[in-house]
Amino acid sequence: LNTDTNMKKTLITLAALAMASVAQAATPEDGKKTLEADITDGLWLPAGTTEITVNGTDSYSINAVTAFQGVATYGSYTKEGTGTLTINGNNAGWGTGAHSPVNATVNAGKLVINFRDTNSSFVTGTATVNAGATLELTQNETLEQADVTLNGSEGKTATMQLGSGAYQVMKASTITMNGYTAITGGTDHGLIQDTVITKTTNEETGEEVTTTTNGKIVANGKENKISTMLSIRSQMVMDVADQGELTLTNTIKGNGYGNATAAKSLVKEGAGTLAIAGTVENTIAINVNEGALDLSSVTTLAAASLNLVDGTTLILGDQSVSMSGSLTMAGDITIDLSAWCANVDTEGYTTFTPYMTLFTFTGEDTSFLQAYDGVNVSIKLHDYTTNLGTLKVADNSLQLVPEPTTATLSLLALAGLAARCRRK
Repeated sequence: LNTDTNMKKTLITLAALAMASVAQAATPEDGKKTLEADITDGLWLPAGTTEITVNGTDSYSINAVTAFQGVATYGSYTKEGTGTLTINGNNAGWGTGAHSPVNATVNAGKLVINFRDTNSSFVTGTATVNAGATLELTQNETLEQADVTLNGSEGKTATMQLGSGAYQVMKASTITMNGYTAITGGTDHGLIQDTVITKTTNEETGEEVTTTTNGKIVANGKENKISTMLSIRSQMVMDVADQGELTLTNTIKGNGYGNATAAKSLVKEGAGTLAIAGTVENTIAINVNEGALDLSSVTTLAAASLNLVDGTTLILGDQSVSMSGSLTMAGDITIDLSAWCANVDTEGYTTFTPYMTLFTFTGEDTSFLQAYDGVNVSIKLHDYTTNLGTLKVADNSLQLVPEPTTATLSLLALAGLAARCRRK
């Protein structure tokens, strides 16, 4: 009996201490909070949006930003001012705590999310970073269906920065880059694509239905760049909208990072242009389902395979691309050789050789190449597109032969293309 009584007293004491801790936590007045010192007891968010300001070059921290229990929607706050706001803690949203997730908007300066317990912090809710502002994630976190939106403008980049030595797991999350944006920093794994598998039961048939949702990056507008590494566990989708640009300047890995046996793929969707300007490691299928893939800055795809469907465009540089994987081109493919314009001399004549090597294949099996011997393709030089090329297979390489086949007509046609180069 004495043991039961002592236990009850202990529980009552712990509950009282917890209530006291909540009571001591700061609460914004009139939806606004300007920091002039650190808040060690945390910040409770009421319903609606709270404006948190750090002015000038000041830098302050809050040990938790948490929505009130019972709030129907996510708690929300905006970071204002040119200073730096750091949120410390563990496991709950763009704030911390065990209550409702938090939505964050960074309008100016920098918001630093500094979860203390690395490798076990799960981020939920949404984060929006506007022009000139930065969101920094200092530790190893999992974006647990947490979406990030970056809205930059010319001269004012919206940045998502990974801390030195940190990585972020995109578990069914979407990062949207809306022009003049950057994802920087990180370590050997950078952004790691992951999957959420959901199982439901069909009410009519009683059959189990499995739904797979992958991490995804959406790009709209110009000047969207990712300079952190990308690690693919299964399938990473890059959806680049019409007239949009997305450039990958670091390594793309297909090592799985915990899912080594699964097939890995990088899927290009949307009518815009995805540029690969870094290196590719491991066995990855690069699938271009729409728009353009720009390989003008690379000379090798290593063990990756490249698959293009009807109506897509492949942008190449003025030198061939080496790869040990396979190549699939289904339907009408346009090859953009605008980078080749650098080879037009001052008199308007071209150094375009009769057989220009596009790809060199180093794998043991190159039998797939025979399907493209003699296939006609469209060539694009800036604003000019013509059915001027025929593919030729020779010595485990894929070459481009200028058309028409007679030397005189070829020179005339190529001179016309050279003029287009000069007028770009």
